[in-house]
Amino acid sequence: MMEPLEFTYHDNNLVELYRDGQNFDQKFIALIDEAKEILHLQVYLFELDQFGKKVFQALLDARKRGVELYILLDAVGSKGFDETHQKELKDVGAHFCLFNGIKFERLIRWGRRLHHKILLVDDIKAMVGGINIVSPYVEVKFKSPRLDFAVYLEGPVTTSLAQYCQSIFVNHFGPVLFSGTREPISHSVGHKAQVSVNDWMQKRIEISRDYLERTEKAQNSITLINSYFFPRRKFMQQLGEAARRGVKVRVILAKYSDWPSWILASEYLYSFFFKHNIEVYLWNKSILHGKIAVIDRSWSTIGSFNLNYTSYQGNIETNIDVDSTSFGELLEKTIDGLIEEGCEKVDPKKFFGPFGLVYRYFFYLLLSVISNFSLAFVFQPDGKNPNLSRIASFTRVTVALACIAFGLFGLVVPGIAGIPFLFFGFFLLSRQVLLNKGKEF
Repeated sequence: MMEPLEFTYHDNNLVELYRDGQNFDQKFIALIDEAKEILHLQVYLFELDQFGKKVFQALLDARKRGVELYILLDAVGSKGFDETHQKELKDVGAHFCLFNGIKFERLIRWGRRLHHKILLVDDIKAMVGGINIVSPYVEVKFKSPRLDFAVYLEGPVTTSLAQYCQSIFVNHFGPVLFSGTREPISHSVGHKAQVSVNDWMQKRIEISRDYLERTEKAQNSITLINSYFFPRRKFMQQLGEAARRGVKVRVILAKYSDWPSWILASEYLYSFFFKHNIEVYLWNKSILHGKIAVIDRSWSTIGSFNLNYTSYQGNIETNIDVDSTSFGELLEKTIDGLIEEGCEKVDPKKFFGPFGLVYRYFFYLLLSVISNFSLAFVFQPDGKNPNLSRIASFTRVTVALACIAFGLFGLVVPGIAGIPFLFFGFFLLSRQVLLNKGKEF
């Protein structure tokens, strides 16, 4: 296993913003077509729809030109990427692997998913963001494409990205020989940027830490776009504190989602926003899937990281942080245009009906329970004795699930005392959750 990489900011990078359904698809295919020596593709969802088939064919063509392909797809997100297409890639010599497939030896980390979206060409050109390989018009009821974003990169930051892609691929696929490092394209008037990662099982929390630190230091403005919004209480408190000290805080969230329960749970949080004079806007023209933050118009982050527990402690996430006033101002201007184009500002007086808050609180509690207990299934081994730690955690979770199942069975079958088993099962899960949270920082 390769040693964890340390990322720093690099100057002189070209950073361009791309939007799904507008200028992204053509650029993505063009990048693959430009590949000469090596190509990394690491993505959560690869759907073999109209767009996905074009990407697949471009990959085959690249391999026929002699380009070395290193393709890593998440086994759950890309479950529709069938064995026929996998074999076709392998037959032409592509290095192909599904990340974290459902195998017995990996049950202790079943919740760990490869969620980032990275295309890296010849180690010098890259596309990084929140956009999967799937048609932007997959939701047929909307005339507008899904709202999602990515950044195109050239410059020294791509060297860090190449090292990271190699490490992820080797750690899961196995030893692979990569060709030598290529000289990055430097832009003398470019932006300062860095790779930022959340991979809690590898004790990497750079993205979530950046959100906390930058929010705490914000002086003028905070603007967030987030799709599956269910942040930790500490981050919510920091947003409230920022608003109290005069920072203008805007949150652009989804009105429609492929996971409606997330919408209802996050809507309960609106009461907190209203209390602290935080502006809430809902994107109403299509599904919102983007993840962007801009703070003080000088620092921004774009990538795969959602402000929720799955991204905090379940997934491997990758963002690009840009420390640049000119890029931050461009993003702010873009977001202002999105608000005018397809957002509605939530009116606190009209949003909650007589039972609206109670109804949303139910989903908030439900999702809180699910989110917290899901942490029991993704845990870091103890550095002192990792093997014993894995065994203890796996045993604890297995016994807890067995007790909960037997307890539920006991509630419906006369003569079986189910409640004690339920209490004991939830106690064991709660203990594992606390152990996991204790290792976060």
